[in-house]
Amino acid sequence: MRRFSTVPFKGTKEQEAELVAWLEEHKATPGVAMPALQKAQEIYGYLPIEVQRIVANTLGKPLACLLYTSDAADE
Repeated sequence: MRRFSTVPFKGTKEQEAELVAWLEEHKATPGVAMPALQKAQEIYGYLPIEVQRIVANTLGKPLACLLYTSDAADE
C-alpha cells in the first residue's frame, strides 16, 4: 500500500473503537459522509488516510467518495 504521508499514523484502539461505534450508530443516516469525517477529525485531531479508510469501510462506501468529500470541504 502506498503511503500518502511520511508522518507515521499513531491512532489508538480506543480511538478506533469510539469512531466505529459512532459510525455504526449513524451509518443509515442520509448524507453521513461529511459528519463522519468531522467526527473522525474530532477524535483523531486530523484525517490521515488510515482513518479515512476506517470510515469508508465501516460505512460501506468507496474511499474515493470520502476523498472527494474531504477535498471538497477544504475549498
